[in-house]
Amino acid sequence: MRIAFVSPEFVTERDYDGGLANYLYRAGLSLVKLGHEPHVIVASDRDESFDLDGIRVHRVDVGPVWLHSLAGRILRGYRTVFSMLWQSHRLNRRLRRLHAQSPLTLAQYSSYLATAIFRPRAIPAVVRLSSLVSQWDRAYEREGPVGLARLTSLLELRSIAKGRLLIAPSRVLADAAEAATGRPVRVVESPFLSTVAEPDPAVYRENLSALRYALFFGTVGLMKGVKCLAEIIEPLLEDHKDLHFVFIGKDVKYRGRPMLEYVRAKAGEHRERVLYFDRMSHASLYPIIANAEVVVLPSRVDNFPNACLEAMSLGKIVVGTRGASFDQLIDDGVSGFLCEIDDRTSLLAAIQRALSTDSADAIGARARARIEELRPELAGARLVEAYAELLEETAAR
Repeated sequence: MRIAFVSPEFVTERDYDGGLANYLYRAGLSLVKLGHEPHVIVASDRDESFDLDGIRVHRVDVGPVWLHSLAGRILRGYRTVFSMLWQSHRLNRRLRRLHAQSPLTLAQYSSYLATAIFRPRAIPAVVRLSSLVSQWDRAYEREGPVGLARLTSLLELRSIAKGRLLIAPSRVLADAAEAATGRPVRVVESPFLSTVAEPDPAVYRENLSALRYALFFGTVGLMKGVKCLAEIIEPLLEDHKDLHFVFIGKDVKYRGRPMLEYVRAKAGEHRERVLYFDRMSHASLYPIIANAEVVVLPSRVDNFPNACLEAMSLGKIVVGTRGASFDQLIDDGVSGFLCEIDDRTSLLAAIQRALSTDSADAIGARARARIEELRPELAGARLVEAYAELLEETAAR
């Protein structure tokens, strides 16, 4: 199969560390391993094509900057809508050119930023649910024009409706999307394989090798549950005098100031044991994950999170939230620990259980075994199976 992924982000671009970007890279590698030909058409600031580990990447300049600036002045708060439409137009124009050069078997679109709005009808289309605007806005407590929120959500749903097949990696998101669209959504768990050929322990050795620490990594913000984590960090560090808490990722701020300022303020006299690192490469990140006592990921909403997959693949105990797709990966007390969303008492209890367990090695082994079920020859094959069924249905029409 010759498959094109149409996306606003990929690991080659500025938003290299997002869940969607990493999913596409791993899905592409899985397809390469299975003998298929993946292409990625990604929003960028230039037009060029190149190869990355067997994946053909096509950057599309979704500028020019002056046009977006003009739209911002004219449309003000509605610039986002213009950018979504313009980006879809540009990405799909590149898709048509690619298809004209050599026919594509199908195209898989990201639901994020409504990439399928202008999809060509001649190419069978899959839309993969990455998120739902309405859920993410609530989780981030975003405020803005009501009309803008409704319009962006409407565009997203319109884009999703363009797919002949809708897929999602988590049952949680599939259920939400089915309720919002009235369409069936197939659960296809994301393939996982390590993309780190050679770990780089320099950051770990220089900063953390002498410490015992719990770890959060990902977007440091409301949606990922960092506010709830801040509420329990003082009693947690009070109970464990030798424990540090490490945060790694992009700080998206809370009430106009860095979220880490809020966390440190909540840590009180233990604030010096709260450590922060900005985004870093997987090669530097993996040694830090591998040496953590526990990985804490208390998301308000999530979608088969890469952070959880990465930590479990390294045999780490993860504390995650029920109802945010962690329970699809974690059997509570068996392969990790679960807590309730936005429940500080439940979160603190789950972390305490993780830190006090005498079965860490066994839990870590079961976590690793769960991620083994997502290796390319299994999870990648299930993705190809979904594609094949779509093509059979299309041919029968």
